[in-house]
Amino acid sequence: MIPLVHGLPAVVGETARVGLFGGEDPQPALCIDPGDEVVTSVLGPWAGRLARNASMADLLRLRAEYPGVGPHTLTGPIEVTGARPGDAIGVEILAVVPEDHGVNFALPADLSRGVLAERLAEGYVRHFDIDAEAGIARSGALEVPIAPFLGFVGVAPADPEPRSSVVPGAFGGNIDLRLATAGATVWLPVHRPGALLYLGDAHAAQGNGEISGTAIECGARRVHIRVHRLEGVELEHPRLTDAESLVSVGLGGTLEDAVRVAAREMLSWLSAGGMDEADAYALCSVAGNISVTQVVNRTVGAHLTIPRSLVRGEPSPPALG
Repeated sequence: MIPLVHGLPAVVGETARVGLFGGEDPQPALCIDPGDEVVTSVLGPWAGRLARNASMADLLRLRAEYPGVGPHTLTGPIEVTGARPGDAIGVEILAVVPEDHGVNFALPADLSRGVLAERLAEGYVRHFDIDAEAGIARSGALEVPIAPFLGFVGVAPADPEPRSSVVPGAFGGNIDLRLATAGATVWLPVHRPGALLYLGDAHAAQGNGEISGTAIECGARRVHIRVHRLEGVELEHPRLTDAESLVSVGLGGTLEDAVRVAAREMLSWLSAGGMDEADAYALCSVAGNISVTQVVNRTVGAHLTIPRSLVRGEPSPPALG
């Protein structure tokens, strides 16, 4: 079967939704076969309604219009034919092209989950001009290189209740893993028939930790992915691969919990690929790098990166491309 390239415009109320995903019987926005590609877009926070000159009052008004849910506008779900619980899917990221405006903000202290919320009690809003061609985002005196990625890559959870887009889990979701740029593949366990994949929360740039609570939040005018299915490959947590690295993702109530999960996942990954478990543990300690993914999404995240050049054999999930 020849893989197809599908178009999927992001239209709120039809193919996109603010702040919620999953649910008892979500209607697929698109059905694809494994190996197919999707060219879509992602709207910015709160249905892309955050204007270039938006103030804190504007931001709080938009937030109040969507009570109890996240600000992320999610495109999907995308049904993957044949995917079922006990499988994994790989979301190979071919391109993420940001819009030319983004915003970084901290909510007022009584609403914020930023790590220094009390220090900037009134919060702040910083608007960025994003020059994708030059690879730079600018806001006043701030000028930073961009590395666009999707903060939210997830599948429908097993339970039938709709979920807020804020809290990540074994299904992926709002992981905010800045390594999920073009050239990487995000691997997710399948919990529901068809997987039901959602994409959103585009970022032009983010530091590990996302400590104020936000990155450079933006829309993405073009997102290009290829979706793979690994039949009978059971994962407990999301993983990421690219040409240089294997990356295990840990999520937990504390940073220590998240680190333990990331380490346990990498140990299982390397051992399943044929490495002696003690060697795998040693490799994680002498050559693995633990990083803080994010600490602001209620469930916090850590990730462990191992250079592929140090791993013998080909663990599953594999490298692609």
